[in-house]
Amino acid sequence: MLLGILLILSGLALSWTSVSQAAAGPDLSNERGVDLLPSSLARRLALLSLQDRRNLASALRERREPGGLPDDVMEALRTLSEEQRSALLLFLEPPAAPAQEAVVSAAASTDTNRDAVVAPSPSIENTGETGGLRPFGYDLFTGAASTFAPVTDIPVPVDYVIGPGDVVQIQLFGKENAQFDLTVSRDGTLNFPNIGPVPVAGMKFSELRAQIEQRVATQMIGMRANVTLGALRSIRVFVLGEAVRPGSYTVSALSTLTNALLASGGIKPIGSLRNIQLKRSGEIVATLDLYDLLLRGDTRNDARLQPGDVIFVPPVGKTVGIDGAVRRPAVYELTTEHSVSDLIALAGGLEPAAYTAGTQLERIDAHQDRTLVDLDLNNAASGRFELNNGDILRVPSVLQQRESSVTLSGHVLRPGPVPWRKGMRLSQIVRSTRELQPRPDTGYVLILREQRPTRNLQVLSADLGAALAHPRGASDPLLQPGDEVLVLGLDEDRAKTLTPVIFQLRQQTRNGGPEPVVTLSGNLRHPGDYPLVGGMTVRDAIRANLDVLPETDLEYALLRREVEGGRRVETIAIKLGDALQNPRSGANVQLRPRDELYVFSKAADRQELLAPILNELQAQAVRGDGAAIVEIDGAVRKPGRYPLNTGMRIADLVEVAGGLAESAYSLGAELNRFAVIEGKVREVDHVNFALRDALDGRPDTNVLLQPHDRLVIKPVTNWGEAESVELVGEVRFPGNYTIRRGETLSSVLRRAGGLTTYAFPRGAVFTRESLRQREQDEMDKLAARIEAELAQSQLERTQSTDSNTANVDREAISVSRSVVQQIRSTKAIGRLVINLPALLAGPEIAGMSREEYEELDVSLKPGDRLVVPRDTQEVTVLGEVFHGTSHLYRSDLDRDDYIRQSGGTTPKADLARIYIVRANGQVDTANQGFFSSGIFARSATSIQPGDTIIVPLDVERMKPLAFWSEVTKIIGQVGLTVAAFHSVGAL
Repeated sequence: MLLGILLILSGLALSWTSVSQAAAGPDLSNERGVDLLPSSLARRLALLSLQDRRNLASALRERREPGGLPDDVMEALRTLSEEQRSALLLFLEPPAAPAQEAVVSAAASTDTNRDAVVAPSPSIENTGETGGLRPFGYDLFTGAASTFAPVTDIPVPVDYVIGPGDVVQIQLFGKENAQFDLTVSRDGTLNFPNIGPVPVAGMKFSELRAQIEQRVATQMIGMRANVTLGALRSIRVFVLGEAVRPGSYTVSALSTLTNALLASGGIKPIGSLRNIQLKRSGEIVATLDLYDLLLRGDTRNDARLQPGDVIFVPPVGKTVGIDGAVRRPAVYELTTEHSVSDLIALAGGLEPAAYTAGTQLERIDAHQDRTLVDLDLNNAASGRFELNNGDILRVPSVLQQRESSVTLSGHVLRPGPVPWRKGMRLSQIVRSTRELQPRPDTGYVLILREQRPTRNLQVLSADLGAALAHPRGASDPLLQPGDEVLVLGLDEDRAKTLTPVIFQLRQQTRNGGPEPVVTLSGNLRHPGDYPLVGGMTVRDAIRANLDVLPETDLEYALLRREVEGGRRVETIAIKLGDALQNPRSGANVQLRPRDELYVFSKAADRQELLAPILNELQAQAVRGDGAAIVEIDGAVRKPGRYPLNTGMRIADLVEVAGGLAESAYSLGAELNRFAVIEGKVREVDHVNFALRDALDGRPDTNVLLQPHDRLVIKPVTNWGEAESVELVGEVRFPGNYTIRRGETLSSVLRRAGGLTTYAFPRGAVFTRESLRQREQDEMDKLAARIEAELAQSQLERTQSTDSNTANVDREAISVSRSVVQQIRSTKAIGRLVINLPALLAGPEIAGMSREEYEELDVSLKPGDRLVVPRDTQEVTVLGEVFHGTSHLYRSDLDRDDYIRQSGGTTPKADLARIYIVRANGQVDTANQGFFSSGIFARSATSIQPGDTIIVPLDVERMKPLAFWSEVTKIIGQVGLTVAAFHSVGAL
């Protein structure tokens, strides 16, 4: 017995554990795998990505815990049975094809764990008749060696028959020591030195050993012998029939039937494992049933071979299949087994989860039709039921759904199943908030329930906080077997958590009906899709979302609803504040499937959120039934286009737009109403009405709105930001002063208290933004024109052959570039010349009529600026003088005196165009030139404090450029005015 087991282990290198495990586990389809899984786990795994499925499947095969999954999913995975694990693997990685299946390799480790090396087995075929079951036992020969290596390191059995070629090792000890390796000759004798030939052929090893020991003891006095076998002879046998490679094989003399079968590659799937015949001299001397070896480890019938033996493998006999909740589902060959009980015994017995009352037998009857026979294995008669060839017995498992439990999942510390008892309530499965993770949402808990008999998902909601506060009260709902209680967290992504639930609700919808789902959008904590529970209202939906965000418009929310079987869309305006504060108010509308609630922010633009609804309303409009859209413009907080709700009036539209703006003119508004006349012309009718009456609800004014109506809310006349001017410098109360339309400078000066005693009114600078912009535009245009002229002059100079002309052009171009640079660097100030001293003196003192005086008074505009400098005593000389500077004013000096004090004019000076920029901005010129009556002649032009004398450049001495007179004029009137402005210290 021991020898046989050692032979099998040495030749096969395959443990019984590996073989039995290779046959274990039913081949499940995807659908069946889903049915075997808990519904809550299947929902969570439904949306896994392909990569996540592969990672989870790899972890299940390697018997390790996968990472990155929620706690409740991990808990559900830990409680799976072996059958469920197999189903889950098929669910995650469906088999590619049933034609070629993985089997346990015969070279696999004999360790008893389930991690076996697998390899495809082309020798095992699936005919399709057994629904994917594999014939039992053929995995034994998977990976068998193509040649047989003789076994030399095992004890020789005492009944081994000696034959020619065997080596007998004899060790002599006593008075002499000797070692002999003697080979049995062809005539069956052993030539023993000092003793002679010893006939040994046909002896058993025990007889050989006894004879040699006796001869040594009698013929060699004082010596003893130790006899064993060395190298054994080889024998030739034949493996025939349904072997994989039938033929003649040379094997060790110690070989048995199984060794020879291994050498031939094993048995074909059509060969019998239970009737392997050993023929010797034409007669059957032994029969081997491999099931004895595979199922019980019995090697008694594994006969030892002799030279010339024939191993014959006949075709397989009667076969039946068994599948389902048994330990070794497979196709079995029957010999002495006849009944269902015998087949179950071959399959290792039933699994604990077997549903014996629902067993079915599939059979092909006498009419060649497949039939089913119901069996109850609890009944002894069913166990004795006679089996026919080709029968398939299927033993189902008990239902995986726990009928007497509820499941706790989500934001809890101990997720998983909880025993259910009659009358169990929510407060009994979650007894305290200490059983929840930090920051749970106790106001919105979902109860997922499977409806009978459709098994559709039904979603209920509950207030866990109220249930814990008032156990067994109205807010503490009763639970049913199979319920799942889902607790949400305040900070988690609620839409992501609810995605599997929403997915299942939508999948179970039939015939295009609306799925029980509502959508929340806008200024909310957790916008997204939510299950529609029974009696759910707007207030309930906001609580499910957790809450609205700050700055939410509580006066207006919009509900989108599908009507006429989803063919049309209508909208309902909701006073969100009323719905949240008073559950019984009409604003707390009960929701319907596929409703969408839009919540608006006070600050954000509403048109972006409303765009999809407006597009839907526009798309469903038909002739005679215009798009239900109205528009409001003007002095409202949120102007734009809005859906036209049923019964919507003018006051409703104003409220939808956020109410009136501060600038609204409540006494008047305009309603533009469009109408198509006789189907040809679209005309508009303008209706003016008192807005206040409409807002007060007067029926004659607060009319019903129609599609495409446009409401214009007029603003109050002259409404806007306050208009102001600025007074700077020597003003008694300088600063910004708000003005009214038409107010004058003298009026603002009186409000400012007049000027100080140090003021220099003649040098006051009055600037205006519109003038500054105009002057700046002119200067920019002039600079561009001069640059273009310079480019043209440069081209002409390069083509000129006159050296004198070229020199003059070069000097003109240099001067022009200097002018352009000065223009680019000078910024316009927008100065308006005023006569401030006369304006302050009044018409009588100034010697003016009232009309003349009023013409001097400037009518102010927003942004005007008056700068009153401190009293000055300077006179400034600029331009073509040798030393441009400022001089102390003297009443006895005139223009020419100040020019001489500045070093006189340069050779480039234009003496005929010398001008004086007065302190108030006026420009005076003199007809007589500086050289009119001699170089030292005096001018009659008078000078006052704050004046600026400008000596311009003489451009007529050079080749004239286009626009040159304009350049000189603008430089004098703008650029040098700025210089004079600085000279009086106004800036």
